[in-house]
Amino acid sequence: MKIFIFIIFLFFVWLIFREKNLPLEPKRYAGKVQYVIDGDTLILSGSRERLRLWGVDAPEIDQKGGYKAKTVLADMVEGKRITFIKITSDRYGRTVARIFVKKQEINIAIIESGHAKEYCRYSKGFYGFC
Repeated sequence: MKIFIFIIFLFFVWLIFREKNLPLEPKRYAGKVQYVIDGDTLILSGSRERLRLWGVDAPEIDQKGGYKAKTVLADMVEGKRITFIKITSDRYGRTVARIFVKKQEINIAIIESGHAKEYCRYSKGFYGFC
């Protein structure tokens, strides 16, 4: 009986500590940025995948400040290797993600640059600009 209880105990320890993506350690994906579409959307090289910056609302290209937002984002990421944490997908099929170059999060960097705003409807104040 003691052996059976010990085996059950080991099984529960294994369940707790097995390798998995915990909420505090989200899965990261990687890629190289081929092209920046606008101030909050980009395309990865070798893929048709479009990434949208989560929690960021940049003006569209035809709106005031739109071209500058695109240029600023391009300077940050175009041609660079990025990592990203997928949050969700949007209705246009884009992956909505937090994007990083090395250890710098691009989402907050574009907001802090003043060329985009925090999209409070989705971020719920995560970046502190709502």
